[in-house]
Amino acid sequence: MSIEMNAAERKAGPQWHRLGMAWVDDATVKWLAGRLLTSFAAVFVVMSAVFLVTRLISNPAQRMLPLGASQEQIDALNAKLGLSDPLLLQYLGFLKELVTLNLGESIWYHQPALLVALGRLPGTFNLLMLALAISIVIFVPMGILASTRPGSLVDRTVTAASLAGLSVPQFWLGAMLVLIFAVELNWLPTSGAGSLRHAILPAVTLSLTIGGRLAQVTRTSFLDQGKMPYVTMARAKGFSQSYILRKHVLRNAMLPILTLLSWDSARIITGQAVIVEVLFARPGFGRLVIESVQRQDFTTIQACVFVGSVVIVLVNLATDILARIVEPRIVSK
Repeated sequence: MSIEMNAAERKAGPQWHRLGMAWVDDATVKWLAGRLLTSFAAVFVVMSAVFLVTRLISNPAQRMLPLGASQEQIDALNAKLGLSDPLLLQYLGFLKELVTLNLGESIWYHQPALLVALGRLPGTFNLLMLALAISIVIFVPMGILASTRPGSLVDRTVTAASLAGLSVPQFWLGAMLVLIFAVELNWLPTSGAGSLRHAILPAVTLSLTIGGRLAQVTRTSFLDQGKMPYVTMARAKGFSQSYILRKHVLRNAMLPILTLLSWDSARIITGQAVIVEVLFARPGFGRLVIESVQRQDFTTIQACVFVGSVVIVLVNLATDILARIVEPRIVSK
């Protein structure tokens, strides 16, 4: 993508269009339109599946009411929720509400379900940003260092540390961190979400899992790029190892790392952080999903699925755009 273009450059070659502060060509516009269309289609398919599952497998009203509820109570709740209508009419009404972003009222919170789901996103997002920062600062340099000395003690140590981060269960690691740093040393609070100090232990717990994969992927990506002919040519010209890594290898090795970070980000935002959120009593999105399932609050479940699917498609779209910026030779169809 070209950020700045003069008039002569825009007249030459393919047709260019203004998009925000950037100029993009026809191929990029068509690609972006196609990606947006498939993203909307993906959200539509997911929400349609949720609609069918919540209504065909069991009666939502019966599951929400206490055991032993009378048929009159079930019929009254069905009428209130619009579940007594034919399935086709329910589906058409569901699509109308989905288009207008009216996903109903949360049965537990007595608020619009979509607002309840969106209100939990900032807590998980802030935790994710801190965990990603810790992972990138610590584990990416570890992976790069290991790739420069394959087979050495440093390489074996980094590999062992990354495998340990992947293998240790989050609930055990979080409990050990609380025991050491909160109970024994009294440096940090045990739970809650009041300040940055409350986020350190859960962020470290998340970052070790993210960082284990990140170190492995970084090492493999830099090793693969180090075997390329352009690196051999740069070494033959007498360039230093640090210069080759900064100017040549880093950009080409970024794509696998970027893909991994985006995948982990989408998973954590949409529920992967639930163990950490429950363990540290943080009001996050994943915890809301678990609580809604336990309470049989199907309107909030629908809102959480909608928000989660939108987050996933937006993260994937942003990753594809960044990948095209990092490597313009990528041709996405």
